[in-house]
Amino acid sequence: MTSTTPRAVSAGDEPSRYDEAEQAVRPAAHAGRELEHAGRRIDLDDVDDVIGLAAELRAREAGELTLADLEEVGRELDIEERYVRQAVAALDAKRREAARAEEQAQERRRERARLLARLAAGVAAAALVLGLGAWLVGGSVERELRVHHADVEAKRAQVVNVLERKAAAERQWRDAPASPGRDAELSGAENRVRIERKRYDEAAARYNAARGGSFTSFWARRAELPERVPMSNEVRW
Repeated sequence: MTSTTPRAVSAGDEPSRYDEAEQAVRPAAHAGRELEHAGRRIDLDDVDDVIGLAAELRAREAGELTLADLEEVGRELDIEERYVRQAVAALDAKRREAARAEEQAQERRRERARLLARLAAGVAAAALVLGLGAWLVGGSVERELRVHHADVEAKRAQVVNVLERKAAAERQWRDAPASPGRDAELSGAENRVRIERKRYDEAAARYNAARGGSFTSFWARRAELPERVPMSNEVRW
């Protein structure tokens, strides 16, 4: 069979097969030490075997064997070289497949991490947009409440004004004899009070309606606006 370039193979790949060869090597090595201690010489016919076994022991200590070493071990175990080569090729293929699977798993983990990062960024962006939107809407609500409250205060001031004018008219015409002019002044003063109180009540109702709700209440408290304003019949003018 044509020999190929020997490939280093980890001794851990075939521990059960190599152990048998090592068991054959260890007694020979031990016997060699005994021969050396006894001053014995090694026969020339045994030199190749001794050197081969020594190389195997060195490779064993280094943790790997060449493909040729494995083939030699296989021959000692009556295993044809082609089976050894097929086993090494299958082992290589298995390791390549495992490496590819690991790389794919790592890529899936990286893709999952990228996806989670994009989702987190999306959630953060959405939260920012919602927060900004809520702030803008809240600002609009606050401005609307301020407008309603200002209208209430303006209508309140107008009621006070017509009440004062009514009181002045009553003082002016209190001692005057009845006449169309007196009746017109007093009636006109009373009508102006009724109209302005109605306008005040309408403004107060608009404010109280706009002030309701938890979201609006937050912005009303922030603007230090009252929870509600009294109707005209609840006010001591």
